[in-house]
Amino acid sequence: MKAFELTFQGMIIRFYLMMTIVITAGFTGVWAVALLALPIFVSGMIGLSFTEGKKATPTAELIGKQIELDVRRGMNQQAA
Repeated sequence: MKAFELTFQGMIIRFYLMMTIVITAGFTGVWAVALLALPIFVSGMIGLSFTEGKKATPTAELIGKQIELDVRRGMNQQAA
């Protein structure tokens, strides 16, 4: 279990799982069940990854690479 290693796909899946739990708790009227969504929310915010075997590219690295590409494209456009 590593912090800040969660992929964007994993973050989206946890978000939908969390919202499913909260909406179900709201419709049934049992708001205590909504507390089960709290650990899912926290693990998503911290970026906990539970995969041991495969190495996924963290979201922060993908964003950094995209920013780097955008900067390079901007420099190429200015040079032209």
